[in-house]
Order: sequence, then structure tokens, then C-alpha cells
Amino acid sequence: MRQESPKRLGILGGTFDPIHLGHMKLAELAVAQAELDVLILVPCHLPPHRDGMHASPEDRFAMSRLAVSAYPGISVSDYELNKSSTSYTVETLAHFHNEFPASELFFCLGGDSLAQIKNWHQWQGILDLANLVALDREHGHAELDDEIMSRMISSTGQVVKPAGQILQLTAPRINVSASEIRRHLMNTGGGQDVDDYLQRWLHPDVLKYIKEHQVYA
Repeated sequence: MRQESPKRLGILGGTFDPIHLGHMKLAELAVAQAELDVLILVPCHLPPHRDGMHASPEDRFAMSRLAVSAYPGISVSDYELNKSSTSYTVETLAHFHNEFPASELFFCLGGDSLAQIKNWHQWQGILDLANLVALDREHGHAELDDEIMSRMISSTGQVVKPAGQILQLTAPRINVSASEIRRHLMNTGGGQDVDDYLQRWLHPDVLKYIKEHQVYA
């Protein structure tokens, strides 16, 4: 049975290797400022522009579910993790458009990614299926060409089309990365400073899962 379609459905993809509180801060920002009814995080299986993952698909999905447990309105999908092929955004959006035909789709991405979107697989199809929510860093706006700039809007009140517009939001600079977290996780003799860093940026249940399953050992 097809699920009931929320009016405004956000999609946020990523490797989430591991998912951290920086991801969740951006997710909360997107929900609040884009006025999303639901936001679905989509861990990717084989991203087209990155090297391989460190954690398994199963571990990344499990960690993501633990991380979103305290956030009403935010959930996780294993759609891309169940695919054996490269994760293309246009295919993922088509899937959710079919699952939620009455929803307006909002695909969330960073400003740096938006600047490169014309290099993405079937990028025009992405804009045919969804509006975009560009999370741009404070004092770090990426340069955009005229075609992309012509689609930009600055408030949700200007969203008048089901697809093709780009809502630009300013996101606070968050000084954390999954690679830095992995480095700390592998520094088993780092002492209290390492423990404090991990506790600051990982949901307690995610940190517990990583240690119990030796995800990055």
C-alpha cells in the first residue's frame, strides 16, 4: 500500500560514514527554514563522485536510524543502499516521486554541490522532479552560472512551482567532518580529548553502536 504523501517532502543524501550531529544540524535547518513536513535521509550505496565507503551499508543505515531517533519528522530510507548500481540523484527522486505522488519534493544539497550540479547525471531531470534547497555556508557562497542563478529564490513564500526552483539558505559553518571523526575513532590511545570530541559530535547511541560493532576498527 502506498504511503500517505506529506505536502512538502525533503530528501537529503549523503554517505553518512558516520552520520554526525553536524548532519543533523543541517537537517534541522532544512526542515525549519524550508518548512518541510518530512525529511528523509538517504545514505548512498555507490556515490558517483567519491571513493568507497569505510563502513558497510548495513552499519551506515543502522547508525543513521539511531541518529534520527530523537528528531520528529526526520527518517531514513535504505532505497539507495539496496541498489547494486551507482546512486544517481535523478533516480532517487523519481523513486520518491512515485512513492509520494502528491508531495512536492525538495532535494537538499550544499552550495558547493549546487555549483557543480551541471556535471551530475541527468541534472535537468533533477530540476524537473524537485525544487532544490541549497545549504550555503556563511561567508562562503559558491559561484553559480546565470542559468542556475535565474532559478534562485530566498524565501519559502516564493516557492510557486512544484519543481525547478532553488531555495537558498545560509547554514552556519560547522567545523566537523566524517573523515575527522573516523580519525578520532581510530586513535584508540587518544585519551580524554578524543572521547570529548566524539561525544560532542556523535549521538550517544551511534557512538555506542560504533564501539560495540567495531565499525572503524
